[in-house]
Amino acid sequence: LDLAFRGDKDIYSPLDRNGLRKSHINDAGDLVPANAEGVFNGKEVNPAEHIVASKYPNPKNNSPFTSVGTNGVIWKYGDGKGVKIDMKSLREEINSGKATGIEIIEHSDLIKAIHQSELSAFDKKMALRFAGKDNEFLIKGTVPKRFLKDLGDN
Repeated sequence: LDLAFRGDKDIYSPLDRNGLRKSHINDAGDLVPANAEGVFNGKEVNPAEHIVASKYPNPKNNSPFTSVGTNGVIWKYGDGKGVKIDMKSLREEINSGKATGIEIIEHSDLIKAIHQSELSAFDKKMALRFAGKDNEFLIKGTVPKRFLKDLGDN
C-alpha cells in the first residue's frame, strides 16, 4: 500500500470523545500515538490489545500504535476527516535509516500478532474482524509531518 488513512473527526485532539488519549497531530504537525512509551501496568501494550480497545481501554489509552487502513476508514471513523499518510515514502525512509523510531506492523503481521496474543478466543475473533474490515495495520512511533496530508478541509 502506497497510501494509508486515519479517519478522525478531530485529528488535532489528544483525547477521544470518552476522554481517553488517542493518536493525534501535535503542535509540530506530527502524528503521535496516545503514549509513545507504550507501557501500561509495567507491561508493553501489544497490537492485539490496541485493536480491541473497547475491552482494553487502559492499554489503548497507553498505546504506542496508530491504527491506519484503506480509504474507507476516513468515512467510517472521521466523516471524511482525518489524515492521509504517504506510506511509500515512509517505508523508504525507514528502510534507508533516515526515519528512525518508527515501525510499521503490516496487516499480515497484525493478524499473526492477534492469533499469537493472550486474548480470549472471543476477543481474538473480534480483533480479527475489526482488523480485517479496515485492512488495518499499525504504525508504532511518531510519523513526521512531511508524510502527512490533513483531509479535514476536503
